[in-house]
Amino acid sequence: MQDLKIVKIQEDASAERAREQRPMCGRQRLDAGRFETIADVNIDGAGHYLGEAQTLDLIQSEYRYPALSDRQSIVEWEEDGCQGMAERARAYTKRILSNHHPVHISAETDDKIRAAFDIRLSKEVIGRG
Repeated sequence: MQDLKIVKIQEDASAERAREQRPMCGRQRLDAGRFETIADVNIDGAGHYLGEAQTLDLIQSEYRYPALSDRQSIVEWEEDGCQGMAERARAYTKRILSNHHPVHISAETDDKIRAAFDIRLSKEVIGRG
């Protein structure tokens, strides 16, 4: 069993060396401390990296959670009303449409569009009144 763990460490180190040859793309280089982590986890540890401080640091700095994802536990989700992805997306869209009024067209162009079309959104609502 010990031999298999040593092979695993060597495989992990080989994979990391191969990654070092590629452009960084946000990854951090493997330093001596990381070799120790690999050895600790695979020889004396649980066989996974989930409990390691380095893993938490990388998850917090390298991973981006989608804005609409629900990261609650099932109990919390049920207590909050079991809102699904479609409901979250609708609420998110309503928030954006009620608060975001771009000014990428001039007031003059806005007046011309309003003269040509039946625009029911008042100028006051979009901050032009």
